[in-house]
This record gives sequence, structure tokens and C-alpha cells, in this order.
Amino acid sequence: MESEKELLALLEEISTFERKFSLDNRFNVFEALNMVRQEIRHSRFLAFLLNPAESHGLGDKFLRSVLLAAASNHPNPPVSKLALAIADFSGALVYCERDHFDITVQIPDLRLMFVIENKIDASEREEQLQDYRLLAGQRYNGYKFMGCFLTPKGIDAGDEEWSTLNYGVISAELKRLADETPATAVSLMINHYVELIDKRIMVSEELITACRRIYAQHRNACNLIVQYGQVPVLAEAFQSFQAEYPALNAVTTRSSDIYFVDESWLANRAFQVADTTRWEASCPVKLWFHLEQKKLFLRLEVGPVRAESGFDRSTFVEKLRDLPGARQHVPRGGIYTRVRTCSHGLSEDADVEEIKRAMDELWKTMGSSAVTETVLNMAATCWKGD
Repeated sequence: MESEKELLALLEEISTFERKFSLDNRFNVFEALNMVRQEIRHSRFLAFLLNPAESHGLGDKFLRSVLLAAASNHPNPPVSKLALAIADFSGALVYCERDHFDITVQIPDLRLMFVIENKIDASEREEQLQDYRLLAGQRYNGYKFMGCFLTPKGIDAGDEEWSTLNYGVISAELKRLADETPATAVSLMINHYVELIDKRIMVSEELITACRRIYAQHRNACNLIVQYGQVPVLAEAFQSFQAEYPALNAVTTRSSDIYFVDESWLANRAFQVADTTRWEASCPVKLWFHLEQKKLFLRLEVGPVRAESGFDRSTFVEKLRDLPGARQHVPRGGIYTRVRTCSHGLSEDADVEEIKRAMDELWKTMGSSAVTETVLNMAATCWKGD
């Protein structure tokens, strides 16, 4: 009876929660077009908005705002922010899926090629961004190159000539510009697109805080749902995997992602330096299984640290580059840095057993328990002033 009361209270809370964050089944044109995770469709719509010559009524405002945001996050922008702020973009040419680039903006007045590589779910292929930069140099000789790696979270690019941008910036700029377009239909489309980003691609801090509050108030009811509700295939495979490696603790579970850490990382009190407002664990490093169609990935990623912690994140990332198989061009100074990625192929309809076997193989490739010990040893040398 008590459990029933808790579940009813949770249902009432969730109803309010869904209305506040637009999580109900309200019509959204982009969801109706099955665009949520389709990178090419996102790229085409963004290319439309970036093109000053298109009929959206924004002129070059969105293009200018994205260029300025990309330049702000670029380690060494080829064009100054002042030049971008005053440039005439009326002659800009915008292409989608040209020369293998998701979005290309050719700006003759600045002799600038601005290339956006857009990733919603898929990961960056090894050396992909470096290859694209070299290709752009060959295709557009005499033009300066500025790349922008656009992802939901603003993952660091694998090449230092690329800036990083997250979809939160796209959403914020479009919210600011939505009321400035004279075309009502375009304004409606922009609002639908912003809603799609905020609800299905980005997760706002306000939404995370609300989820944590609801869970704290209705912990028992939530646990009942997790215990007896449907378990995604990836989570079920991880349960079997974790049974063999009990030191590995899941910190976040989603239908296609399992983020986990080693208990030794959590047991070391000095290593609890992560900025937990932007990171799922108290330690600043985690492992991550990611399931895509016909492929399972295992990644080692470093996240943000608290400024007052005294922990030297840049040195930590540099040291992790010495791990076998680590990326040799790990960017510096970012917020989220993927140090190493390995993958394993799957059949089209992989079941729990096949995914579990893939997890075992990936864990061996990553280094098994040796990598968790190495991470902790490297962290011990990364305190400023030591």
C-alpha cells in the first residue's frame, strides 16, 4: 500500500515535470520528420539558417553569431573576432555535404573557409578532423581554414586547428534571434528546432536539477520502476559484465550509453576533484560504453575539474597520452577530452550475450584493471605546486 502511494505521488510529480520541460507528446515538426538523431538533416537545416541569401529573414545574423562563438573557442583563430564582427557576409556561400564536409561556408571577403563537422551520436574517426583540414587546404588554396567540431556536449576536437561548439550555443543563439525574423513560419520552425535541441539533444542544468529533486523526494518509487521496469539491452549486458568486474561502478545508464568508474577512483578522497555540476562522477575521469548500430565503443574520457581543487587537468591529460593506444593529438585546455577510444563490431540485431562478449574484448583492449591503476597513479602526480 505504501509503495502504491509513492508511485501515485511520483506520477503526479512527473505530470507537472513533463509540462514544465515540454516532455509531453506536443507536436514538433522535426520529431515528426524523424530528425532527432539524423546528423545530415540537422546539418541541412543549420546550413539553411547560416546562408545569408536564404529566405529565413535572419540575413547574416546567425552566421555571424556562430562564427564568433567558434572563434571564441578556437585555440588560435585565423581571423580575429573584430574582423568577424564587422565583416560583410552577404557574399558568403554555404554548402552541405560538399567535399565530405557536413557544412562549408566560403567567405570571399575574408578569404576564409569555415567548416563544421557535426556529430550527434557518431564519434570522430581517428585523424578525421586532421584529414579534413588537409583536404580543405588542397581544395581551397589561398583560403584560411577554421574548423568547428559541433557535438551535443562540446567534445574536444582531435585536431588543434578546430574549435569546439555544443548544441547549447546553437539553441541559445536561435532563441535570441527567433523573434527577429519577420517570417512567422520561419520563427515557428526555429522555435520547434530549439525545442528539439533542448528536449532531445541537450540536457539543461535546470532539467538535471529537477530530475535529482524528484528522485530525492521519490527515491523508493523510482527504485521500484528501475527494478521492475524494462531493462535496455546495453544495461542488461553491463550487469553481466559488472558481475565479473565488481570494482566497476555505473554512474549513469542510458539506452545507448553506460558511464562507469573504478571504485578505487572513488575511494581515493584526494581524487574527488570533478566539477559535478557538469560531470556525472566525483572523480574527473570515467569509462564509457557507447552502443551504435553494428558497433560498440569503449572510451576513456576526462571531464571538468573544480578550479579551486588544485588539480592540474592539463598535465593529467598529457600523462594519459602515454597509455597504450591513446590518441596522440589529445587537445589541450578543453572541458571534455576523449583520451582513448576502441571499438568492436556487432551484428545487426546483437543480443545481450553478443554485447557482453564485445564488452569483454573491449575491456581487454583498454587494458583491464591495469588502466584503472595507471589512471590513479598518474593523478597522484598532478597537484599544482607539488
